Amino acid sequence: MTYLVNIKWFTPAPRDILIRISTYIVGPVIVLIPTFIAGANNGDWVSTMAGVGGVLLAIYVIAYLFSSVSAYGIDADQLIIRKPVGAISIPYSQIISIKSIEKLNAGFKVFANAGLFGYFGLFFSEDDNKTVGVYATRLKQLVRIQIANSKTYYLSPAEPEKFVEAVKQHLNQNHQGGEKS
Repeated sequence: MTYLVNIKWFTPAPRDILIRISTYIVGPVIVLIPTFIAGANNGDWVSTMAGVGGVLLAIYVIAYLFSSVSAYGIDADQLIIRKPVGAISIPYSQIISIKSIEKLNAGFKVFANAGLFGYFGLFFSEDDNKTVGVYATRLKQLVRIQIANSKTYYLSPAEPEKFVEAVKQHLNQNHQGGEKS
């Protein structure tokens, strides 16, 4: 992987309403309620806040670090999905097609997070009739990427058409196709 030099970055789309509610309302409530219940049961609010609240807060932060998409990037050789911790790279040589789509019909989660900070992981796609990788902040106005090993990815850049065109320019420079949107 490159050292993040000469990369054109694309911001993710704004989080949809489900993600905003899960992240900013339900998540904090899930952290606070067990903390208060435990404090009321044992009468020691300080150690309860530090113990139970600390553990739940750590889980919340870990979910953010590993499942939140912070940017999508393209460089000379690959497409990059950046997260607060780590990144996923898709070499252009592996891309069979890329196109904008209106929405993903995700049937169910296989091994995924759908709610806290975004959509992340493996989902069963009713459109593709198989398991797909989703790294998105919404399930509408997406980019669908089909790669050589039969994997499919769905991303949610804020400007999907510009993102698709930028990737297609790199695919054309590498003498590859890239399905038309």
